[in-house]
Parts: sequence; C-alpha cells; structure tokens
Amino acid sequence: MKFGSAKKLTMLPLALATFCLVSGGPHGLEPVIGQSGIGLGVLLILIAPIVWALPISLMTAELSSAIPEEGGFYVWVKRAMGPGPGFMCAWLSWLYSIVDAALYPLLFATYLSKYIESVTGHPVGTAVKVLVGIGVILAMTAVNIKGIVAVGRAATILTVLIIFPFLLMVVKSGLSMPSFQGIHLTPKALSVGLAAVLWNYTGWDNLSTVAGEVHDPQRSFPRSLALSIPLVTLVYLFPVLAAIRVAPNPDAWSEGSWAGIAAKAAGPTIGSFVLLAALAATSAMFGSQMLASSRIPAVFAENGYFPRGLAAVNPKWGTPVRSIVLCAVLYACFSWFSFTELITVNTILYGLSVVFEFVALALLREKEPELVRPFRVPGGMPVAWLLGLAPLVLVFVVTASSIQEDGWLKQMPTAVAIGLGFVVYAIGNSRRMAASFRGQDAHAPR
Repeated sequence: MKFGSAKKLTMLPLALATFCLVSGGPHGLEPVIGQSGIGLGVLLILIAPIVWALPISLMTAELSSAIPEEGGFYVWVKRAMGPGPGFMCAWLSWLYSIVDAALYPLLFATYLSKYIESVTGHPVGTAVKVLVGIGVILAMTAVNIKGIVAVGRAATILTVLIIFPFLLMVVKSGLSMPSFQGIHLTPKALSVGLAAVLWNYTGWDNLSTVAGEVHDPQRSFPRSLALSIPLVTLVYLFPVLAAIRVAPNPDAWSEGSWAGIAAKAAGPTIGSFVLLAALAATSAMFGSQMLASSRIPAVFAENGYFPRGLAAVNPKWGTPVRSIVLCAVLYACFSWFSFTELITVNTILYGLSVVFEFVALALLREKEPELVRPFRVPGGMPVAWLLGLAPLVLVFVVTASSIQEDGWLKQMPTAVAIGLGFVVYAIGNSRRMAASFRGQDAHAPR
C-alpha cells in the first residue's frame, strides 16, 4: 500500500514531527516529579534517553533506512518472523497508539480547565472536559485527512510555540540543581513515575509507518532521530531545573500544573504563555500520533484482518480517510479514563511491541546479511541481540510495580486487549483460507 502520492515530508519537518510525537515539550512530565520526587525524577529524565530512547532510536534508524516501506515496524517484523508475529507487533502498537492518543485531548482539557478555574473560581465539569477533548480530536482529524505535509507544517509551527515559553522561563528564572539525597524506589515511583518518564520518551519508531510518504527515508530517518533525541532531553531537563526552586515539593507537581509553576518561577505573563504552549503541545502530539497510528488499520485491512473498505485511499489527499476516522472514534472512547491509568497501560503495550522490533533487527541481520543498510547499528550481532535488553527490563519493572501497587485486576483489561489480537489474527487467517478455497483473492500478506 502506498499513501501520499503528492508531496513528501523532508528531514527537518520529519524531525519536528518526531519531536511532537515523542515529546511536544515537558507537558505531561509532572507525574514523574510528583510520584518519584525531585531527585529521582531528574535522574529518570537523564537516564531514560540512554537506556530507553537511544536503543529504540538506533533500531528504528537501521530498519527504517534498510526497509523504508509503508507499514514500518509491521513490515520489519513480518519480514523477519512471519505474518503472525508481524500482526501481533502491529496490534500491540495500535493498542498503545489508541491509549497514547487519548492522553493528549485529556491533557488539553485539563490544562484549559485549570486555567478557567483559576480565572473564574468555578470548577469545570467532567462533561465539559470530555467535549473539549472531542473538539481537539475533530480538529486534528481534519488536519490528518489532508495528509502528511499538513501535519509536518503544523508540527513545525507548534514546536516553536511549545519551546519558546519554556525558554523564556529558563532564562528569567535560571537553573537550580536538585538534591539527590533521600531517593526512595517505592512501587508508586516505579509504576506511575517510571511509566510517566518512559511515556515521555516513547514513540521513536512510530513514524516508520509513513516511510513511503517521506523524502529520501534512508537518510531522513537517521538524521531526524539524531536531531530529535537531544532536543527532547533538553526540553525536558531545563524547565524542570528552572522550576524546582519555586516548586520543591513533589505535591505541587500534577498533570496540568506547569502553567502555575511557570507563573511562580517567571511571572504570570510567562505562565500564560506556558498555558498556550500546553494547548499547542497536546494538539501537536495528538496530530503526530494520529498520523502514525491511523495507517495501521488500513494496512490490516489490505492484509485481510480488517474490512477491506478501511484500506481505501482518498484520491485528492492520498490518505486512508476511513482508517483515520475509525481511530478518531476509538480515541474519543478512551478519553473518559484518568491520565495515570492510561500512561501505565501505554508503557506496557509499547514496550511489548518494541521487543518484537528488536528481535526483528537481530533476525534480519542473520537472514538477510546482504540487505543494504544505509545506517547500521555498530557492534555486530552481539549488540544487535543485546540492544533491546534494557527496554525489556524497564517494561518488566513497570509491570511488576503496577501489579504490586494496584493488584492483578487493574491490568486485566490490558491482558484481554492483547489476547483479542490472537482472535482477530485467527479470524483473518480463516477468512483468507475460506476465500482461497473459493478461488478468490484472500489478500494474503505479501
């Protein structure tokens, strides 16, 4: 399947779309400090790029440059391990993307509601927040329908709006070094706190699904990742170091609190700018996530797992409109959940999906040594196999800590959603087999 037959995304807008997809600024970082404390929270912000973001980015850079096809990680895993693992990797990624995308309209509504409450003195009801979130979904769905270049332009504009207010805050307030004494690795810190920081560094591989819509993907993907990782880390670290002077108590850090903290650190005007940046950031992150995830149902449909109509491409914009709309409906359904509930599920699903990708990286080295790899992870086969070890351990820690904190039942919906993937795959295979007996096109995976 090929989308986007018109203009393609170049390297810099791709890097900024990656920034918006992964980060979009420090908005949503508050639970890291709130649940883990100042010292441990800063350490997590510094360590996560090394043990989580860097391995995923290196793997993505090699596979996206070697196999720059629409479908990204789905194609990689299917090519390395077969259609079953390929489907489950894509299924996990799609589940994660639904949960992830639902977080951004929720954050948008939270930030806006806190501002309205601070001005009027009246609380904003849940129904109003949900309606605001649905409005964000509708607006960014319209942008996505118009194609990847529209999303890239929006990401470029929104990145400037996101970074500038925090830059003003850092310059006016200055940086303070935290105390690293008294760090406690509690189950809450390792479930919600660790999950929150991993979520804030999640999504490096997602734009691989639109590789066919990127100009010169063999070079654009590695370069965009090399640019976006340091940018994301600095955009997280500096605002936190500027804020801890006025907000040394972890209790002051909860989702939606950045505007108030910035106002204390650098004045009410900059606090208002940070609020606007929050609204821009959540919109940008949602738009980029929708761009990455909305192609997955279309690829599923082309391969016979979902109804064929979801693979239809709009002739004007070159986008899978029905697939985009389906994702928008699902995002709206998840907008009723809490922020902390969603980030833990998000991290577990995403972590499991990238395990498939790391295995594909190593297996393709063995199965297709002649494959041209414009970017190659250094270190040979031992590094290729060990690259995914740290992310796997982190996912295990988050899962175990979440179960210890909230019990097994809290993760039962996650387990059911994963198990449903096996059912969908089995039904899809049965349909193709029945069609083949009738001598019809079963849309078997190529």
